Amino acid sequence: MSVNIVLASGEQVLASASSNPDLYWAVRGAGQNFGVTTTFTFQAYDQKNPVFAGPLIFLPEKIPQVVEFANKFHTTNDGNQAMLWGFSAPPPANIPVVLCQLFHNGTEEEGKTFFADLFELGPIANMTAMIPYEKLNSLLNQGAGFDGRKQFGGGAFKLPLDANLAVQLHAEFNAFVASHERMNESMMLFETIPYKKVVEVPNDQTSFSNRGDYYNVATMFKW
Repeated sequence: MSVNIVLASGEQVLASASSNPDLYWAVRGAGQNFGVTTTFTFQAYDQKNPVFAGPLIFLPEKIPQVVEFANKFHTTNDGNQAMLWGFSAPPPANIPVVLCQLFHNGTEEEGKTFFADLFELGPIANMTAMIPYEKLNSLLNQGAGFDGRKQFGGGAFKLPLDANLAVQLHAEFNAFVASHERMNESMMLFETIPYKKVVEVPNDQTSFSNRGDYYNVATMFKW
């Protein structure tokens, strides 16, 4: 909602929609060269109830069906669901798998109904449960780990996605990872998170202007 920022001149100013609006526009996405920000004011939203979340693990042969569900998700979610899905070969088995990280802001019954197609695929592991909302950020910690060296990258993708393309991406990703030592914990993750509220903000309202009808894809190469 606002920032207090010390400019290069030493002057301390407030940037908000009504105070220094040009600076307020710039600091939300145009980089870090405007000064030293000393405080932020954020808009928070109360989330008292637990949520249904956690990973389902599949063998790579299920990639076409997972993509089919992701394509369906694009049109059926109501903003209370999200799904991160992708490729890795985590310990202890160190074999290639497909990870589906589910989220539903509601009850377990509602979540299992929405994601029924995935549960019916027969995951080799199901770690979904009702959890406190604040636990969400820690769900992928084990996959990322705190050891080793990492290189992060990103891109974007649009739905519907061609299942054959996803199969090809997995094959190329897995071949690269398998050809180097201790890279099995690397990850390619398709972040299928609803963007309807994001794109309600006009592109000219902040300097972070690349809002559109696409999703993020993240890569983490670890060795």
